Amino acid sequence: MRHHTRHTTLRPRQGGSIVVYLIIALAAFGVLAMAGGTRFGSAVTSVFSPNCATNARYMAESGLRYAMARLRDCADEACVTSAVSAMNGQSYTVDAGKGLSFSLAVTYDAGTKTAQVTSTGNGCTNITGVTASSASSVYLSKIAGTSGDIDFSDLGDDFTITTPTGGSSPISVDATGKLVFLGVLGDTYNSAAIWYTSNNTYCTEGVCTMDYGLRAYFEAQWDTASVADGIVFGIKSALTNVALSAGGDPYKDMGEVMGWAGPGPQSLGYDGIKPPKIGLELDTWRNNDGSTIYNADSRADKNYYNSSTGNRDSDHMAYVFWGSTSSVRVWDGWGRFWTATYDDNRHAESFTDNDAGDDGSTEPRSYHDLDGSGDGRWGYYYKKTDRTWLRNGTKYLVRFELSRLPSYPNAQGNYPYLLKTWVRTGTQTADYSNVNADYTAGPPDMYRAIFLSPAMHANLSKIMLGFTEATGSRTQKVTVSGLKASFRQTQETPVMPTDHVAYFPMSEGSGTTLSDANGTTATLYNGPTWLTGCAKCPALNFDGNNDVAFAPSSPATAPGESGTVSAWYSIPTLPGAYAGLVHKGERDDFHDESYSLQMYGYGVMALVVRQSNSRTVMVQTNVTAGTGWHHVAATWTPSELLIYIDGELKGRTENTNGYAARASSGGLVIGAQAFDTADESADYVFKGRLSRVAIYNRALSPLEVARMAVAP
Repeated sequence: MRHHTRHTTLRPRQGGSIVVYLIIALAAFGVLAMAGGTRFGSAVTSVFSPNCATNARYMAESGLRYAMARLRDCADEACVTSAVSAMNGQSYTVDAGKGLSFSLAVTYDAGTKTAQVTSTGNGCTNITGVTASSASSVYLSKIAGTSGDIDFSDLGDDFTITTPTGGSSPISVDATGKLVFLGVLGDTYNSAAIWYTSNNTYCTEGVCTMDYGLRAYFEAQWDTASVADGIVFGIKSALTNVALSAGGDPYKDMGEVMGWAGPGPQSLGYDGIKPPKIGLELDTWRNNDGSTIYNADSRADKNYYNSSTGNRDSDHMAYVFWGSTSSVRVWDGWGRFWTATYDDNRHAESFTDNDAGDDGSTEPRSYHDLDGSGDGRWGYYYKKTDRTWLRNGTKYLVRFELSRLPSYPNAQGNYPYLLKTWVRTGTQTADYSNVNADYTAGPPDMYRAIFLSPAMHANLSKIMLGFTEATGSRTQKVTVSGLKASFRQTQETPVMPTDHVAYFPMSEGSGTTLSDANGTTATLYNGPTWLTGCAKCPALNFDGNNDVAFAPSSPATAPGESGTVSAWYSIPTLPGAYAGLVHKGERDDFHDESYSLQMYGYGVMALVVRQSNSRTVMVQTNVTAGTGWHHVAATWTPSELLIYIDGELKGRTENTNGYAARASSGGLVIGAQAFDTADESADYVFKGRLSRVAIYNRALSPLEVARMAVAP
């Protein structure tokens, strides 16, 4: 098959009659056409000499494309059988006077759902024996009943390269070898993108319906001479972007935007890639933290090597999104502008860093590496012991999964997107590259849970996917192969983790006891009332006048150095004084306190972990009052405390001293912070409603918390 190194226009395919466009030697032959089944995949656009061998070669290629287009249009086995019968052994005359024709040999393997096509082209009438052949196989995903897999099997036709921001395109393809080359060694200050623009069961001209997410697999190998700004595999909204939209810095000094962020080329109106968009970045160049997003070196990549040496060796993988949704174009003082909407993919250096992907709306942040571990928990992954792991020439096998949950918005009306990525080397089992099922053989190397507003969520119902690439002053070449992408056909059902050490589902609906799923019983004192018929009912209503649920001391309710406390709550009014939701310890001097999920100060929700009477650590966030139900989960480890509201991370505190929740002989108090079993009186009481209180002896992951917050 002929190599296509660049396409600048879409090639529409239409059902009905096949029209094969053969633009061959325009000056000598004119426009050649023929009748048949569906539009031909692409056109030969150069003007060639009427050479018989060349003509024969183009006839062979034309026949091949005709047959493959007709087969791909089939939606069932009967159609394929009919098409094969009609084409196999058939000769097609394009121009009898000029001797232009081709003949086809077509077979189909129903077991593998693969057709084999061989096309033999004839060139001239005045010379005998001038023929050429072209052959290829085509996997018929519609017939296979898959989700409409996207791959590199017909790379030259199915993908389109965008206009670059520099000179010639930094992206090229080898259609025969099924390879995409991102970057050209020696080429600097340039960027472009390559998008899938073809058809399958769920995509039309590259615009794909994404109901429940997708899975993707690809292989990436850096040339060892590459040390530049990296690549992005990503999806963009097809409802807010044109097909060939691309990012990048038209002023050429910010390769760090990787063709994903930034205004993009002038020929596209400096429109960039508009949000929403979700990308997986693979990067071999660390950019520092400049003061403005439109200046070079402002990405705030993690520097996990000695910063005093100025060493830029910090290969990493990360999720990237977008920044401010403002359409205001910011002038940089040099006669150039930067569109804030598409910012700089800037990573957040800390949880409170508002320079990175946060304009007060619900769009996600591109986190940096908040705990310094590089373990991928924040959507940022690296290897502390191998800071040049990407650029060393190893072929990396990358698997990406996105789960989209349109039926499960959280209490704030935002929709969860669960991201998981694995990166491996060497031979893997077949399930690792199988994009028609979730990978369960090992935990992901990187993951994130994000929540999108209803508008952003709706705009990701139609997407396009592909790769972007950019360079600044350095150069790179990355070979991408083996792409497979498939759309999820069923929605994930979110559930809460079942390994809790204490769980009060409050499913009784009546009576004076709460049954713990793990064997502990709590008794209701002073009249908390049962609620039924509400969103999280059965539930308990605490009136703030001594109501409490109390479970005697149990080792199971004292997790120790790591743990999670979660509950559903509803608070019509905010407490001014301290009020306990879930409290381990019963004394009012807190000398047996182990941990406390509490409220205070008219809207502060907090988790306190106490190691001793004088050593505590706390994480907190602000909440509002209302009659609706909300989910809170708070976790602690020796390194940090986190608090989530409705599945979204809202607060983080470093556990600098590694404090653990101390062992306590005190009981578990629900609805207060202290309880005297002698006179059955409670202190620091909560006024509101509680349901589904759970305790774990480990810190739940962000993905687990997100699922719990939207579980039915």
